[in-house]
Amino acid sequence: MSNDVAAITEVTRDLAYRQLDAQFQASGGYDSRAIGVIAFDVAGVAAVLAARDAFGGLWLVLIAGLLIASVAGLAALWSRQFDVGPDPGNFYENTKTHTLAEANIALVSELTGSLQANDRALRWKATAFLGALALTVVTAAVAAVSLYLKP
Repeated sequence: MSNDVAAITEVTRDLAYRQLDAQFQASGGYDSRAIGVIAFDVAGVAAVLAARDAFGGLWLVLIAGLLIASVAGLAALWSRQFDVGPDPGNFYENTKTHTLAEANIALVSELTGSLQANDRALRWKATAFLGALALTVVTAAVAAVSLYLKP
């Protein structure tokens, strides 16, 4: 029975590690996409400024939309402190007298808190990125309509 508990706790521990790694990868993905949106917005600002006469009076609205979208993209990039789990030295000191199963249970408990904290940070990144993307798309649509309706 003791071996079963140890095996179950090891599998659970490994699952928590994989989930933690997936959170870090998702964060990196949001960062890469946010950089792309910011680059598109900056190029859009340059294009609108270069051809502002073609947009009529809407060119200021377009610039404002693209700049606000860039700020939202920067908010997605803003460094959030991700929890990587327990401090190894402290964890060792606290669990060196425990069995393997007890140490794994303590580690999974610590990692569960890390996963929950990181989930909140990822939700913030996702919301900021999606806001930046949506505002960029809306601004591009307004620019397209503006160009189409211009006599």
